Amino acid sequence: MYKVVFIDDEALVKIGLQSILDWNEEGFDVVGEAEDGREGLQLILQKEPDLVITDIVMPEMDGLEMIQKAKEQGSRAVFIVLSSFDEFELVKKAMQLGARDYILKLKISKGVLKEVLDNITGEMEELSRKRKSTGEKRGHTVWEMEGLRSTFFENLLSGQYREETAIKEQAESLDIVLDESQLRVLYVVSDIYRQLNNRNGTEKKLYALTIRGLIQDICREFFDCYCVQWEDGKYLVIVSADEKKETNANLKLMGEAVIDMLGQYGNIRASIGISKKAVGFVNLDKAYNQAKVVLEYLFSEGYGKIFFYDYTHAVKKKEITFDSLDEKKVEVVCESLDWPGFASLRDKIIRELRKNCLARENACFQCSKFMYMTEEGLGPSWRSFSPRHSLDDYMYQMYHAGTVDEIIQVFKNYCGDVELFMDEFHEDDTERLVREARRFIKEHVYESIGLKEVAEALHISAGYLSGTFSKYEPGGLANYINQIKIAEAQKLLKKERLKVYEVSFRLGYENSGYFAKIFKKYTGCTPKEYIEGK
Repeated sequence: MYKVVFIDDEALVKIGLQSILDWNEEGFDVVGEAEDGREGLQLILQKEPDLVITDIVMPEMDGLEMIQKAKEQGSRAVFIVLSSFDEFELVKKAMQLGARDYILKLKISKGVLKEVLDNITGEMEELSRKRKSTGEKRGHTVWEMEGLRSTFFENLLSGQYREETAIKEQAESLDIVLDESQLRVLYVVSDIYRQLNNRNGTEKKLYALTIRGLIQDICREFFDCYCVQWEDGKYLVIVSADEKKETNANLKLMGEAVIDMLGQYGNIRASIGISKKAVGFVNLDKAYNQAKVVLEYLFSEGYGKIFFYDYTHAVKKKEITFDSLDEKKVEVVCESLDWPGFASLRDKIIRELRKNCLARENACFQCSKFMYMTEEGLGPSWRSFSPRHSLDDYMYQMYHAGTVDEIIQVFKNYCGDVELFMDEFHEDDTERLVREARRFIKEHVYESIGLKEVAEALHISAGYLSGTFSKYEPGGLANYINQIKIAEAQKLLKKERLKVYEVSFRLGYENSGYFAKIFKKYTGCTPKEYIEGK
């Protein structure tokens, strides 16, 4: 009897499969069922079925990923996929992964099932004979062997294998033929994520897998090697470099071929780091860390480069900060909708990013800090504006950028939205008036000012200013002045350790008792309690 399992997230489909046919009469024993790919993979590995009938689109793990992982982990099952009319592209991919046939869900019938079983019976009998002839030892297809080899190298590169004898035995069992005295690791880092943005999960996996195969095929034209899919957009190539050849020259040619082919085939940009020679599989983890030198240089140097660990030196990363004067300027240019002033600050940041060899995190932080300050400075009108992307979108793009040029481009795009906003709102006289009033109050926070002084500075009547300002600040102008002064008082009390009466006098309050009363109104505690941290 052959063993069969059903995997589908629709209970009715599984019930239909079990009841539509007398499986025992057909020579099959139904040994289990599962409702998603993750559960299905566990079932396959546990029950070791001869036949798997599975859906493609399922929660947790789809059918394509399940088939791939099952084969990588040694399953010899024959896979039949179930599909809907609109899933033909997925069916084709399933067939590429090794599925033997497919059945349309709406056409499931006793006759259709029997026809499919008849088509695969010969293959299943052949598999059964092979298992018996090897004492039930499982063989592996080319696809499965590639998966097992990838897992082997992943464990080596992450330092999980340390016992040389065990490593050699496993390498031999996987038919890995590499000269251990001449090993190199290539770290290929790409911007493949640009090609994956509009693809679904299954398509992303298959595309990334295709790129792995492409890299391996190119590299094998030069040396014996294996390619392993690593993190997102990154691949590792383990090379056995023949010392009789001009090794570094050929490694460089191989790297250039990979970079060129990725660009031509998929419009993918890449750079490559190449380790020093490693002796023995057990030392591949050290070679891996050397090859990662590419990550240090990629950010400042960009794509299209090859970096040999032998000839590179650690990049000295600098840190830059923008002083408080710049922060004040951001606030002023935003409140006054001063685009030339804003553009000047933008250009200063870009110059600093290009001039200094920054750590990626520091470059992102400085740009994002400026963007957050801009958000605050532009206020409610900006938040109601509809830019091309939200701040979160820009942050995501920035922190996923691979080079300083990509970060600068994201930063420029954000500033372009600010320019559109400033152009649109610049002619609003009432909002401009309120912004100028706010700016005047902040610039004269250490003076005794009120409605009269602000109105005179702006050359308008006190009544008009009061009415206009209240439309944007419901608490009114006097309330806004107190808010600004108390916020400044908090800084003085904490940072400069001034006495309460000194702060009161400095901020233009003639009576320290009145100041304490206002302070408590806006903060909920007295100045003394604030200093003591109560």
